Amino acid sequence: METSPRYGLGKRHVLALLSFLGFMCVYAERVNLTVAILKMKTEFGWNESRQAFLLSAFFIGYLWSQIPGGWLAARFGGTKVFGFGVFVTSALTCITPLIAHNYYLFITIRIIQGLGEGVTYPALMAMWGRWSPPLERSKLAASGFSGAYVGTIVALPVSYFLCDESFLGGWPAVFYLFGGAGLLWVFVWSCIIYDTPDKHPTIADAERAYIITSIAAQTTGEKRALPSHSVQEAEGEQRPLLFADGAVAEVAEETLNAPVPWLALAKSGPMWAIIIMHFCNNWMFYTLLTSISTYMHVVLNVKMSTGGFDAATPYVALFATTILSGIAADWVQSEKQVSTVRVRKFFNTVAFTIAGIFLILTGWVSEIFPADQQTLGAVAFISIAQGGMGMSVAGFNVNHLDIGPRYAGVMMGITNTAGTISGILGPVVTGWLTPCGMCDDTDSVGYNYYWEGPLPCPPLATRLVPDNSHAFPNFANVSVGYHQCRATEVEAQWRNVFYLTSGAYLDCIVTFLWIHRYAHIHCWNCCVIRIDWLRV
Repeated sequence: METSPRYGLGKRHVLALLSFLGFMCVYAERVNLTVAILKMKTEFGWNESRQAFLLSAFFIGYLWSQIPGGWLAARFGGTKVFGFGVFVTSALTCITPLIAHNYYLFITIRIIQGLGEGVTYPALMAMWGRWSPPLERSKLAASGFSGAYVGTIVALPVSYFLCDESFLGGWPAVFYLFGGAGLLWVFVWSCIIYDTPDKHPTIADAERAYIITSIAAQTTGEKRALPSHSVQEAEGEQRPLLFADGAVAEVAEETLNAPVPWLALAKSGPMWAIIIMHFCNNWMFYTLLTSISTYMHVVLNVKMSTGGFDAATPYVALFATTILSGIAADWVQSEKQVSTVRVRKFFNTVAFTIAGIFLILTGWVSEIFPADQQTLGAVAFISIAQGGMGMSVAGFNVNHLDIGPRYAGVMMGITNTAGTISGILGPVVTGWLTPCGMCDDTDSVGYNYYWEGPLPCPPLATRLVPDNSHAFPNFANVSVGYHQCRATEVEAQWRNVFYLTSGAYLDCIVTFLWIHRYAHIHCWNCCVIRIDWLRV
């Protein structure tokens, strides 16, 4: 196995930086509503069900644009698809304050935003299939995708600050700021990013040759020395590479629009392994994103501010391990000559093992830590679990590029569809497993007690305050259909959530290790990404 040449910063690194900033923008535009809605609900009179549907409407569109986004990127190029997706999301974010008073129009806008953002992951993966040398894939992909975590870290506190200020009306400033930043990004992206190295007008010949020949060598197994110079043709035309032995290399043009091998993808064992891992990964990510503040409040009796340090810490850990694991994976492959399949299995196994162990420990913080340290302990365990999952970017997340770089966008669309489905199901299952919640309505007799029923607080026929000297008071005249829960019941219910997720992780690890026996390019990809070696 060869080591990658040290060319320094190049156009592939510019792509990594711009994709990082792009994901920062779209994730900031995704999560800003979770903060702004706290102000908007009062102004527009939205009840809890309306708020919940507004927050979930985004995922309706996000789910359905994944596979089409991958196909469009393969057909027309990832640059246009990624840029268009960010443009749609950003433009609609900017006009949100103007239409928010119309609830049903707002719902429609959120669905369309989901459709726009849904194409971003498949489009960028399609681009990395043509831009990332095999020995740099982990760190390049990790650098781009990690922008999503930084966008979340930045957007939450900034949104809280803007909502409490009078600048541009308070909460509307949240949408103007992040939407405007996204539109500015689209302009820069469209000016300097190109679909392939071969189409880039200012890329250095050495970098272009390195990218094209390294991908070709992985695909065909044929290796050649890097070219001494290029054959410059007419302006705007392709620039083939002239090698020292007289060969000319150029990408076969008819291969760029080859049909997607849907049946081959459906029969691919490694493909199914990635689908399963993506499903498990997103189950935890969205469960924690939507439910962990509820766990902190209900079980630990603290109010976890989604805009504070406690909420940001897990994402800081996730960002750090994503970047570091990408660098480490490429280094192990390049310098230590470790096979790709072993690297992917190692990082995948470690990531899910760490996450599973510390998720279980999170359910026992009330037994492990004294009362005044339970919040800190929970945040620490959750951060370690999330940080562990960051290592999976060097596992299954970049594996699409290993087995089918030409169709990486379509493959990401398929696997992220499974991940989005799990992101929808995870919070629903969590709610089903944790029916007991805390009544936090100060006007209710049941205030600060646990209840299971249709509403968080039971309606009472009388407003008699119970005898609080009892550890478990009995409320008289509680409406039928409500059950008063003990604190031990609530803790047990949330432990079941963490047990389920950890158990699923164990099954996924075993499945990935068993199904995914190799990580080289499949034959249905080899006939597409190839280099035509022409004698001159």
